[in-house]
Amino acid sequence: MIWLWFLLLAQGSPQEILWQYPVGDRIAGKPAVHARWIAVATVGGTVFVLESGTAHPLWRDELGEPIQTGPVIRGSLLFAVTAAGVVRSWNLETGARQWERTLDGGTISPMGSWKDSPLWVALENGGMVGLSLDTGEIVDRKDFLGTPATPPVSCGDRILIGTRSGRLLGFQTGEAEPVWELSCGNDPTSTPTCYGNTALVGCGNYLYRIGLKKGKVRWRYRAGGLISARPLVRDNRIYFASYDNYLYVLKRRSGHLIGFHPATHRVRIDPVILGDLFLNLPETSGEIEVRHLPDLETISRIPLPRGAASRCTSPVLASRETVVLGCGEENSFLLFLRPDPAGKFTEKDDSGTQASK
Repeated sequence: MIWLWFLLLAQGSPQEILWQYPVGDRIAGKPAVHARWIAVATVGGTVFVLESGTAHPLWRDELGEPIQTGPVIRGSLLFAVTAAGVVRSWNLETGARQWERTLDGGTISPMGSWKDSPLWVALENGGMVGLSLDTGEIVDRKDFLGTPATPPVSCGDRILIGTRSGRLLGFQTGEAEPVWELSCGNDPTSTPTCYGNTALVGCGNYLYRIGLKKGKVRWRYRAGGLISARPLVRDNRIYFASYDNYLYVLKRRSGHLIGFHPATHRVRIDPVILGDLFLNLPETSGEIEVRHLPDLETISRIPLPRGAASRCTSPVLASRETVVLGCGEENSFLLFLRPDPAGKFTEKDDSGTQASK
């Protein structure tokens, strides 16, 4: 059994990598995790589910259609959408198909779903629809012009989505038209992050903090390069990455710079916070940087297997101690990692400076 061989192989690797599972085709979007299940979709149209603790494959379904975005899990159901706009639902544990819905207009943006909401699917030709989780029927609709640039995100009673016409739109739950829109000059380039009554979003080189009620800009901060990775908030600090090969730390309320820290390469994909650890994957570096919060001191680097540097998904939290991510092109694989919080970094310290940049 191939899956068992890769599990045993990983156990002989550095302790951070618990198992490695061969996927074959390139992974679409990022994995979805719920309890003991990990769900993955590939660009060739395969959806499958593994047990997180053992990498044991539970089921797979060959759709025969390209997929561009990752799957979504809500409760006991798994959802995936093809590039042509066909949405399918499965029983997460058994793989039994539940329903199928064909939408007008292809899809390119990841789906969104959260507590007490339908399954939101943004359409390539503009707008997004909310589907019933149980039946796939259209139960809500949001209208806008322009191709989606971000996935839909829930922020309290607002639903946010960015478009490639340079706008961030805020919708009220239950209303079809946006209650506000922000033109930030560039296409929104990061997925919005919500905290309190505000949201953070990267637009080109700028990070914006926006009030949710009216879409008013509280402040913006200019970085030295494009901001494509989702910003993160911990306590009173904001952490984000830029294409200028730096990680930034700002004061949450004012947006004033606390410090900046060099990464080995530019950071394109979303980082993740795991306890008191900040994990990010610089592009083409072939390793995950593990930094300690709040000051982003580098404590270790996890080398990824050969071939991982070409393309990786964003890491996804699997538990309080573990993350999962996919890496590789044609011969991709899943990695299940447990970073060592007591890791020691023995190379030259690159924890950065506290001066203004």
